[in-house]
Amino acid sequence: MTTEVTYYPAPESLFQAAAAYIIKLINRKKDNPFTIALSGGSTPAGLYKKIAELNTRQHTDWNNVHFFWSDERFVPHHHRQSNYQTAALYLFPSLNLPAANIHPIPVNCPTPAACAENYHNEIITFFNERPVFDLILLGIGHDGHTASLFPGDRAGTASLVKAVSRPKVKPQVARITMTYDLLQQAHTILFLVTGKTKKTVTEKIISQGLKTAHLYPAAAVKAGKKIKWMITYNNE
Repeated sequence: MTTEVTYYPAPESLFQAAAAYIIKLINRKKDNPFTIALSGGSTPAGLYKKIAELNTRQHTDWNNVHFFWSDERFVPHHHRQSNYQTAALYLFPSLNLPAANIHPIPVNCPTPAACAENYHNEIITFFNERPVFDLILLGIGHDGHTASLFPGDRAGTASLVKAVSRPKVKPQVARITMTYDLLQQAHTILFLVTGKTKKTVTEKIISQGLKTAHLYPAAAVKAGKKIKWMITYNNE
């Protein structure tokens, strides 16, 4: 596994570079489906807008791209806090995707745990073997959490997806998240980091790596081939 870290002067240049990188990976893979898991938080909206902008200027075959999510809040998909909703607003309208290529985390189950089990089964069925995503997008919180894996959570689970009943960040709604066992099988993990409040924890993770995994869940994330960090500590 290799680790690559790049710093950018502002979010605009980060989003431009990240969008170009993602489209390049998609265009390289010709035969099999390209699988990507999207992340939550506020950062992805800027990335999605930039992908949509680039897509109008160059040809990318989105018919071969399948979208999943690394985590989701247990709210309806049309809710403003939904990670799915962010992509539905800013990314998908410009791509002309087949509906079958979009695989949101279900939120219409009786419980978050039931939705997590359903998504686990959907992923297993889709890959028909060991699930290996081509690319998983992740962010990082100022406390070092990533996806919905929070400090103090027990890492062990037999499932690829789990429910988080009482996350320690606002809004305090139940969440459903991919687990370490699934994340670490990805070919590439792309961390997008924006904002000065994340500088301290991000630099500790980059400089000390797994030594900080007991404190910061993002430090425990591994990937099959590459972890790529794209960072700006500016907010504008």
